[in-house]
Amino acid sequence: MGNIVGIDLGTTNSVAAFKLAHTDVVTAEDNTPPDRKLTRSVVALDQGKIKVGNSAYNQLQNDPENVIISIKRLIGRGFNDPVIQEQLSRFGYKITKSTQGTDNSLSVWLGGKEYQPEDIAAEILKKLVQNAQTHQAKTGQKSIINQAVVTIPAYFNDKQRYATQI
Repeated sequence: MGNIVGIDLGTTNSVAAFKLAHTDVVTAEDNTPPDRKLTRSVVALDQGKIKVGNSAYNQLQNDPENVIISIKRLIGRGFNDPVIQEQLSRFGYKITKSTQGTDNSLSVWLGGKEYQPEDIAAEILKKLVQNAQTHQAKTGQKSIINQAVVTIPAYFNDKQRYATQI
């Protein structure tokens, strides 16, 4: 049986942990101290390749239209949602009505390609599981992480909860 990792998908930073004989908070090898236990909740496109975490964050100043930040704010919300409309000018990347899904859904764009917020969140979650797998291997554990528990904020509505579970 594989291990289960617990993940807090945050707006700004995310963290993963699992329990062996004691609780281990996963370190992100590509982060510099003191932030080794946090993974930035940032996704970027660099020469056609998806990057997550610090490497994505480092592109923010020079290429903001290809760096997705604060995706958690968009999950499960529609383009016409007042919260989204209020925040549109705060993001350097393109947010539009979705060409997929319902009339009240939205998309973000990277490199001219349309993504759903859940797709971007999935990239962050994949990175956290990869970090956890690497951390686990360094502690001598050979089993594969095959399940994850993701926290969902109490203030999320049903649509946001459902979108996070997918």
